[in-house]
Amino acid sequence: MIGGVLSKDNKILLKKEKNNKFSIPKAPKTNMSKHGLFQHLEDIKLNPQLNFIYAIYRDTETSNHHIFYNGIVKGNAPNDFEFFGLDKIPFGDILLPAEKSMLERYAREFKHGTFGFYEGNEQAGTVREISSTPSKYEIKGL
Repeated sequence: MIGGVLSKDNKILLKKEKNNKFSIPKAPKTNMSKHGLFQHLEDIKLNPQLNFIYAIYRDTETSNHHIFYNGIVKGNAPNDFEFFGLDKIPFGDILLPAEKSMLERYAREFKHGTFGFYEGNEQAGTVREISSTPSKYEIKGL
C-alpha cells in the first residue's frame, strides 16, 4: 500500500470512508506506486509534491508492506476528501490504528518543525530523525 500524509496551509488531507471514518489518501490498487499516488492526486485535481518517505511498515496480519510519503498538495479538497487543521484531526474516527498513530506523530512533529522516518510494523517500530541539512550525494559505478 502506498499513501501520503499530505498538508496544505497547516491542514491535513484525509479521505472520507464509509461509516463516517477517515483514512490517509492512497494510490489506487491498480497502480500501487509513488507514481500511482502522484497520478491519482492529479486525477482528482490536486497538485501534489511528495517530499520524502515518512513511514514504512509491515502489517503483521497481512504481511503487506505500507509506504507513506510526507508531502504537500495545492488545490481544493475533492469529493470524498476533507482538509483538517492539525488541532481538528478526528483521531477517534481514523479507520486504521496505524494511520491514527502516524497522524498523531505528524501533528507533534509539525509543531516542532522536525520530522522523522518510521520503520517497523503496525504496532511498534523506530522513528529516526531526518536531518534538516541537505547533503549532496554521488552514486558511483552506474
